[in-house]
Amino acid sequence: MSDMASSCMLKTLNQWKLSTQLGAASAATILGVAVLAMQSLSTITSPSGRLDEALERTTVRMAAVNALRASFWEAETYKRGVFLAASLQDAASVSRFDADCERALAAIPEILRRLKPVLHSAEARRSHDELSALAAQYALLVCGFRQAARAHQFERIPSFVAQIVPLVDRLDQVGRAWIQAEEQDLARQRKESAALVEQCRTVLGVVALVLVVITLVPSFIVRRAHHVLTTSVTRLSQAMGQVSGAARQVAEGANALAVSASSQAAALEETSASSQQILT
Repeated sequence: MSDMASSCMLKTLNQWKLSTQLGAASAATILGVAVLAMQSLSTITSPSGRLDEALERTTVRMAAVNALRASFWEAETYKRGVFLAASLQDAASVSRFDADCERALAAIPEILRRLKPVLHSAEARRSHDELSALAAQYALLVCGFRQAARAHQFERIPSFVAQIVPLVDRLDQVGRAWIQAEEQDLARQRKESAALVEQCRTVLGVVALVLVVITLVPSFIVRRAHHVLTTSVTRLSQAMGQVSGAARQVAEGANALAVSASSQAAALEETSASSQQILT
């Protein structure tokens, strides 16, 4: 079946003019190059764009979680500053540390709000919800701690500390676990990027191979046309030689016929002359 299809294709090609064959081969080459180029571009661009977006989101999440942890530790540091300044009865320092602590606490909900749209997994959403709940509890406890310190109610401080310390430890633990998960995800994306590069190399190699094959088609047509032309010229030359030989044979036959006719004419003249002599 394959041989029949190949013979039919070759027969069809033989019926086409050389210009038609070359035009069809050129059009097929251009079309093949365009299709392969578009396919290669799609193969390279689409995953690359998704990977860039994923990397950007991972970077945003890691930066936000680190900023969140930093805000918690800033609030914790300024909270302690309020207590120390109140113990020293330094009202100016109390006011300054209290304002700084309030600023750090205000930054936490804003960071959580910016972080929410870029969450990518159920685990990340659970971590976000837990940090939000812990942050709300922490803010309430720190506000009570600062009020007690400003009012010099130092006997209340230990109860706040007993609640704040494990809360801060849990906040930091969740933040570190989230960062670790993001780093693992980043490593996975890097592996995907390396796999994408390898895939692109393979695609480009296949494209180059196909282009070489497509480029060979016009060369095959030209070589076949050259063979056909050479064969035709050879046959024409042979035919011309045969015609020339036949012409020589005809010429030789005509010469022989002319000689024979001359001989017969001479014989007739001799016969006529002899007849006249006899009659006289």
